Amino acid sequence: MNISVVIPALNEEVIIEECLKSIRRQTHPVELIVIDNGSIDQTPEIAEKYCDMVLIRPEYSLAQMRDLGAIEASGDIIVTTDADCIAPENWSRNLYFGLTYHNDLFTNTTSINKTVVSNVENYLDIII
Repeated sequence: MNISVVIPALNEEVIIEECLKSIRRQTHPVELIVIDNGSIDQTPEIAEKYCDMVLIRPEYSLAQMRDLGAIEASGDIIVTTDADCIAPENWSRNLYFGLTYHNDLFTNTTSINKTVVSNVENYLDIII
């Protein structure tokens, strides 16, 4: 199972680099996608340095941005998080093993045949 991380963003240049670096430092590799909502700062340029895909959609709502990311993602598991979140060490590894052995706790299979996980931080304590 491959993991894709989808991050909606708008004018997050102050924090998004730390967020993206924390995800890139993970021991279990992930596909990293940022959906930018039309930032007027350097958010898209910063995201380009770390992401596999950056899409600009100024007219999209937050839900539409997350949906687009899930549609474009190549992973079997889609994780959404926010641009101001910093992923703890082993976040993706723990998530992978949690979904592999305890996926009944917090997953939702969508019409696009991918597993979508939101608010992962609330559930990791259950499986670790």
